[in-house]
Amino acid sequence: ENNATTGVQIAYSMALLFTYPLMLFPVTSILESQLLPRSTHLDPRMKWRKNLFRCMLVLCTTAISIACGEALENFVSLVGGLCCVPLALIYPPLLHLKIVRTHTTRDKIFLFIGVLAMVFATVMAILSWKSSSSDYCNPDHDD
Repeated sequence: ENNATTGVQIAYSMALLFTYPLMLFPVTSILESQLLPRSTHLDPRMKWRKNLFRCMLVLCTTAISIACGEALENFVSLVGGLCCVPLALIYPPLLHLKIVRTHTTRDKIFLFIGVLAMVFATVMAILSWKSSSSDYCNPDHDD
């Protein structure tokens, strides 16, 4: 590996590290509203309960990602095939068809390509999941 590749990997890792609280914020907001009682911001005990809850959530997600690294990659690829491809390639032509209300051939072609890409990405994610070892989440598994 050259220095540029290593630099990009380090920069990407640092970006993920520093944006993790932002990525986790919607999850913590929803879970805190459901699991913790409502209180004022002046209550120090509730503040520390929320901090402990957030810390435990970060530790749990970290432990899951360390223990199931390969399976996590497969899950992310499956989510990408089922959610991200439609977001990028299927929903825009659908919205254009809904807004314009004129069924153009171009929109139908883009829609067809998006559906094909979604099916292809999902099938490839499932096949890669099947071809990988099933005991990646086993703590006794040695690489």
